[in-house]
Amino acid sequence: MTYDVEQLYRDNRVQSIHEGTHGLQGLDLLGRKVPMKDGAGLKLLCDRIASTIAAAEVAGDRCRVFAAHLSEAVGSLTRATDAALSVAPDRGLDNSSAYLEATGHIVVAWLWLDQVLALGDRGDAFAAGKRQTALYFFEWELPKALTQLALVERLDSIPRDMLDAWF
Repeated sequence: MTYDVEQLYRDNRVQSIHEGTHGLQGLDLLGRKVPMKDGAGLKLLCDRIASTIAAAEVAGDRCRVFAAHLSEAVGSLTRATDAALSVAPDRGLDNSSAYLEATGHIVVAWLWLDQVLALGDRGDAFAAGKRQTALYFFEWELPKALTQLALVERLDSIPRDMLDAWF
């Protein structure tokens, strides 16, 4: 027999673990993996995304729109990365969790664009569902990455400026 309070306690414990690893993964991505080998990994990712964008720009109206949105997001990622890595690590990593989330959104958008390209001219229900889901992601989810990367790029320090005494 399971009691509601037990389930709430378990869920609460999992959330704190998730929050901790989320922060560590952000620090690891921006502080260690991105600058590794002079940014070769990020450059390779951006090159692969650029290749998909180039294919999408000649594939049709919706693909061109997706390509423009994704290109804008990759440009924002590049600017935010440069800004974060141009200052001392303690300052540049302030918003590493936002960087992690935004980078993830950009990668997922790239995967959706690649899937839409792979559909070609298919007109079946499965293809229509894929296209609609991609549209949702590009219109509702990808813009969140731009907001997060703007915080990273301007080296926002609001969380850092909070004082323990205020709590």
